[in-house]
Amino acid sequence: FPTTLSICTGSTAPVLNATSPNGITGTWNPAVVSNTASGSYVFTPNAGQCATNMTLNVTVTNGITPNFPTSLSICTGSTAPVLNATSSNGITGTWNPAVVSNTASGSYVFTPNAGQCATNMTLNVTVSNSITPNFPTTLSICTGSTAPVLNAASPNGISGTWNPAAISNTASGSYVFTPNAGQCSTNMTLNVTVTNGITPNFPTALSICTGSTAPVLNATSPNGITGTWNPAVVSNTASGSYVFTPNAGQCGTSMTLNVTVTNSIIPDFATELALCNGDGAPALATTSPNGITGTWNPAIINNTTSGSYVFTPNAGQCASNVTLNVTVGQLDFKVDNGCEGGNYRLTVVPISDFDSNDVDYEWKNNQGIRVGTDSSLNVTELLNSTPVEEEFPITYTVQVTTAQGCTLTREETVYGIFCSIPKGISPNNDNKNDEFDLSGLGVKELTIFNRYGVKVYGYKNYTNQWKGQSDDGKELPDATYYYAISKSDGQTVTGWVYLNRQR
Repeated sequence: FPTTLSICTGSTAPVLNATSPNGITGTWNPAVVSNTASGSYVFTPNAGQCATNMTLNVTVTNGITPNFPTSLSICTGSTAPVLNATSSNGITGTWNPAVVSNTASGSYVFTPNAGQCATNMTLNVTVSNSITPNFPTTLSICTGSTAPVLNAASPNGISGTWNPAAISNTASGSYVFTPNAGQCSTNMTLNVTVTNGITPNFPTALSICTGSTAPVLNATSPNGITGTWNPAVVSNTASGSYVFTPNAGQCGTSMTLNVTVTNSIIPDFATELALCNGDGAPALATTSPNGITGTWNPAIINNTTSGSYVFTPNAGQCASNVTLNVTVGQLDFKVDNGCEGGNYRLTVVPISDFDSNDVDYEWKNNQGIRVGTDSSLNVTELLNSTPVEEEFPITYTVQVTTAQGCTLTREETVYGIFCSIPKGISPNNDNKNDEFDLSGLGVKELTIFNRYGVKVYGYKNYTNQWKGQSDDGKELPDATYYYAISKSDGQTVTGWVYLNRQR
């Protein structure tokens, strides 16, 4: 066996053979060579071979790391560096892969040539996409305006230089930005257009009438220039000048609108008119007494509904609108009848919206004689105060007059003024208690039962139709009968009535 051996720290240690080249077998102690520390390894021949021990001295030497850089960053498409076969500390070897890619990141392993006690090393290459400086690529300026300064650093942090270095405000051109080295960035170009100033083509003069609707100042001229006005709103009471200033970036020039405000004439139509519902409405004149012509809206007065009518002067008269307010007095009512506190009354009940306390009432009887001036006529009291016995039916009229002079007349016929339920009837044709008279009690339905609870008669919207007959018209025998009265106010009244035909 050899008696000495040199290996590198961390390298693969050789295996100790159990048989020497000259055929001697035996064992080693230690049995395995260390790749981290120097040491002696003793071979002891197996018994019976007449051979002596021998010693192998192993020297372990620290490996040398090639001192190439371990990382590298390049830009996509740039010239990739050549990989050297010899490190700065003299280690020679080979690379895998052998050539650096300029399109994709990757790792490159350097393997030292044998016999140098040197270790492998890895170079990590990062390939980054080029960054485009995010300057605007176009710019428009007006001839003679202040040209912007070209910044040496883009908003996304790329620094560099421009060529030309300053923007001209008299001629269009292109300006190239070249990034400083080491930023993995590309060139970019700014195209500058220099434009002559445009005048907004608004009118420069305007005349309006005092109090008329002033025109709105448009923020965009007919030829497309946007901007602001000062003052922003046209006055309709005083003449003045209004300056339009174009927004930045349009190459537009300022312009002035001169507004002349002229006093307007008020058409001297009446402004108020009162009508009664249904009265003939006057025609609306298209020329005012002071000579202003125009149109009305609506064009015709409605004689049933209150409303406003606006007169608009024809153009060019410097006259203002005028409004005619028409009030149509609404007058509609009904006459309710019924008993109240034992008295039979006729009462005016408004249907349209009028104030019952702000109207005049006039009640008249059959002969046209005025018998009342209140909203309610007490018929019982009226008839009781008259020595002559009136015959029913009696027709009363009521005329209602509003404060505006609107009048309406209604009639109401009274068939009786009984305000209590009779306890008996004697249908013997003597014109006294011949019928079960419930006139004025507001009976919605009457039902008559015999003493056995059997219905014998019924009538809806009853006044005085029962004279002792059954539903089929036959005379019922004299007896006590029972009634159920359903009133129009929702009440139900029950009781008895005695039927007796004796004369």
